[in-house]
Amino acid sequence: MRRGGSARRLHRQPPSARPAPPRPPQRRLGNVPGDGDVEAVKAHPFFEGLDWEALYRRQIEPPWRPPMRADAAGDTANFDGEFTSEPVCDSVVSHSAMLSASAPRFDGFTYAAPGLLARGRG
Repeated sequence: MRRGGSARRLHRQPPSARPAPPRPPQRRLGNVPGDGDVEAVKAHPFFEGLDWEALYRRQIEPPWRPPMRADAAGDTANFDGEFTSEPVCDSVVSHSAMLSASAPRFDGFTYAAPGLLARGRG
């Protein structure tokens, strides 16, 4: 046997197992002009038999729900540790262009929420 001959072939994936190259966004299902947008997606064989109206009304039980602890608000078990172990960093902007004296102050803006002005005068 030649060096690296058949052994190398054993580790190759057949073409059917390789991931397909990404499709350009302009050619993806539902994004091609004239293909019906969301209707094209809904008509795809993958969704055959799906009751879209029941889905919209949230009447379809999901086939699987991830397990969650009782204190679900802090449960990060379903997120990869790569993300949950990152240090927390504050994203407060110390100086905003909106606050600068030279920024326009919503010239011509006239809307005020009902009751907002009355509450501010108290």
